[in-house]
Amino acid sequence: MQKIPLIISFLIALSLTIYIAIFETTSEAKIISFSKFIIPFEPEELIEIEISNKDSEKIIFDRPNNIWRISKPLICRANQEFIQTIASQLPRLPKSNWVQTTEQKPLADYGLETPILTTTITLREENQNVEKKRTLLFGN
Repeated sequence: MQKIPLIISFLIALSLTIYIAIFETTSEAKIISFSKFIIPFEPEELIEIEISNKDSEKIIFDRPNNIWRISKPLICRANQEFIQTIASQLPRLPKSNWVQTTEQKPLADYGLETPILTTTITLREENQNVEKKRTLLFGN
């Protein structure tokens, strides 16, 4: 029974993150500066979304047979419309404050040593059977 509040908390956090990234960039100056996206991909390539908090509690959405489901902490069918919305919005998240992993500064300098939220997406290109994982760290 304690897993349901965790799931709801993750869904709310993810929704708020997407809302802020999309709707809080209304000025023309911001739109120009956000001309590139964090992780551009086609929504059809997305096969898994893993969200974990700073306490390492995870929720995983995956898409076997083109039907989205929650596979952790419990297995059940996910709200298809909600996940499709996330899948279509994730590739359009603009870069604003981001750090490439090739930089030598410690993640603590960016408030990411202990991220509040970590999101890992798994992509599979339609023409290939290769999976790629991309991780986003959300700091303070």
